[in-house]
Amino acid sequence: MSRTGTGDPEWVAGLHEDITDRKNNELLLLGYKDLLERTNDAANIGVWELDLETKKVYCSAVIQKLANLPSGHHPSLEEAITFFREGRSTNMITLAIKDAIQKGIGFDVELQVVTQEKGILWTRNIGISEFKNGQCNRLYGFFQDIDEKTRANKELVFKEEQFRKIFEYAYVGMALVGLDGKWLRANPSLCEFLGYSEQELLTFKFQDITHPDDLDMDLQLVSEILAGSRESYQLEKRYVHKSKKIVWTLLSVSLVRSGHGRPLHFVSQILDITKRKLAEKKVSDLLEVTKEHNARLENFAHIVSHNLRSHSSNLLMLLDLIKHQYPETANNDYFPLLSTAVTNLEDTIGHLNEITVLGGTTQTKLAALNLRRYVKKAIHGIKASLLELDGTVVNHTETTIEIEVVPAYLESILLNLLTNAIKYSDPQRAPQIIIRSETTADHILLSIQDNGLGLDLEAHGDKIFGMYKTFHYHPHARGVGLFMVKNQIEAMGGKIQVESRVNIGTTFTLYFKNAKN
Repeated sequence: MSRTGTGDPEWVAGLHEDITDRKNNELLLLGYKDLLERTNDAANIGVWELDLETKKVYCSAVIQKLANLPSGHHPSLEEAITFFREGRSTNMITLAIKDAIQKGIGFDVELQVVTQEKGILWTRNIGISEFKNGQCNRLYGFFQDIDEKTRANKELVFKEEQFRKIFEYAYVGMALVGLDGKWLRANPSLCEFLGYSEQELLTFKFQDITHPDDLDMDLQLVSEILAGSRESYQLEKRYVHKSKKIVWTLLSVSLVRSGHGRPLHFVSQILDITKRKLAEKKVSDLLEVTKEHNARLENFAHIVSHNLRSHSSNLLMLLDLIKHQYPETANNDYFPLLSTAVTNLEDTIGHLNEITVLGGTTQTKLAALNLRRYVKKAIHGIKASLLELDGTVVNHTETTIEIEVVPAYLESILLNLLTNAIKYSDPQRAPQIIIRSETTADHILLSIQDNGLGLDLEAHGDKIFGMYKTFHYHPHARGVGLFMVKNQIEAMGGKIQVESRVNIGTTFTLYFKNAKN
């Protein structure tokens, strides 16, 4: 007789125990399920399952939230695929699901999805298929938002690619250098101007090819970076080329650290400045030579001005004695010319002495002088040449004009231009010189016009004021006069212009500072 009655105490106790165990197991499973869901939510992982009979996709809350689906809504497979970005992502997920169902091939792919709240996101999609009797009876998987991590990785890859291209194709030399000074990487530009291949260079430390005189400073700066007292440094230093020649560079160095602040390696940018340094040395040598020449010229000017002053004083004294002892000679037509010439020589020597004393302070030593007076004085200086060639000078300068000049420079300019007019006069006609003045708001203009041989400005216009440039034959031509004129007028803040026609004549126009401004 079976014990099925409700009054059997053992049977009742056993039934109660079975029911209690079943409830405990159900509660345990619910706890595991809740824990799993909480874990997935925290990791931003969604769970999905495809019902192969209804073609419905059952989604967890994470997926529904991303897709902006109503709670409890389970989309069709076609609707779920549209959740992925059209193109590569939709094609890949479609093919992956097909292979999983037909061939049992699981998938784990990173694809882009389109969300309403966050736009386009990168996601990880895992699919697992179960087969029974050769047929897929279940397909499920996981879905994770990995956008932040993926974009960070892609940004890192992009930056690494940018650095690689900059490193490879940069005009400036670039290198990665170990903490011990060993070359780790070197770009083509660096290898080219040091003469080594990258493989050769990587067998050295930078100390091995640094010029000995520059090594201590370089090592000191490296120590300061490693000690944390500086972030980077820059200095001019020399390397020894493979051929043993010296290469001048501008070196910039910075330290790369790990995320924990541990020093990893140095990044060096190395610009070849050898040509610049050679040019600087050439200029320095030239300046030294110029300084020496200037010192010699200054000594020469002192000696000449002193000695010539003695001779000119003697000449004036002799002329004065001749005039008193032999008064009849003073009535000679040439005696006044000789007397004026010697007086002008005395003045010129005095001005030369002033220039020597000035020593390069031209702009601060300008004096206001009467222009007509100095023009007349210059005309007297060429009187003998005019008489010889039967030439004439017409002086149209205004009587009251004053200009800001250095007296010796003005004398030199006028004498050079007037003697040039005589020197390059047309042998077929008597020289004629016309001198005019004009006043503007800022300048006094002085033009000296002649009827001489003239110049071809199209052929020689850019060379007229060059040193040692001559354009007509003359036994005394040296090509220095016009060079001096241009430099002297510009030293006084003025300028010179020229107009000329071959066989017609030339006009030089001088621009002086207006003393009234």
